[in-house]
Amino acid sequence: GKIQRAREHRKSWLETAEECRQFFASTCGFMWDPKFKGKFWDDMAAPRFRLTINKAFELVAQFGPMLYAQNPHRNVTPRKPLEIDPGLFGDVMNDPMAAQMFQMSMAMQAQEASRDRTLTSLFDRVLNYFPKEQPGGGLKEHSTRAINRALISGRGLLWVEPYRMPGSERLLVKSTDDAPERLFIDPDSVMPDFSDAKWIARECTHPVHEVAAEYGLDEAWLKDRGSME
Repeated sequence: GKIQRAREHRKSWLETAEECRQFFASTCGFMWDPKFKGKFWDDMAAPRFRLTINKAFELVAQFGPMLYAQNPHRNVTPRKPLEIDPGLFGDVMNDPMAAQMFQMSMAMQAQEASRDRTLTSLFDRVLNYFPKEQPGGGLKEHSTRAINRALISGRGLLWVEPYRMPGSERLLVKSTDDAPERLFIDPDSVMPDFSDAKWIARECTHPVHEVAAEYGLDEAWLKDRGSME
């Protein structure tokens, strides 16, 4: 029921997005086709010279390459250490105990800083490795598709999710482009950035054996509920 309400709530956006998509990939003169006119502009008379300027295609061609030319280099910087005032430990110039506590504190801080530098170096390498390793053309290909969808329909998205390459036990992370029509958002959300949404859902299609294995369900029970296999 919640998903159905979300589907109805986005109906106006979906209609506009579909119309915009026509101005991206349809043939010249498509807007004067009876099917298109009947859906969007029923009362407009068709001219004798029928031509359509696909402005959505022009928008993507001009702005798409500028918005994402290549994968950015991800820089990870260590946290800036806190500057400790020696006065917090007392008179470090005259009190040996205070001086020893101050030196121990500075030594611990130096050790933590060394650890942070090592960790950030590892994070830096890992985060710049993931985009190139990602299947399906890498992050650039998925980001380009998401940007094109956003320019055409007003909504583009990347799903961040873990995955494993076939035959590998190593867990990686990818950002995958997917059709915005498969995203369902809490219809009670009123904020433009959906920050007050209580739930979202993603429509997916998988083989029966994969769904059964992931959710611990009986494969025979699932087969009767699948639409294709």
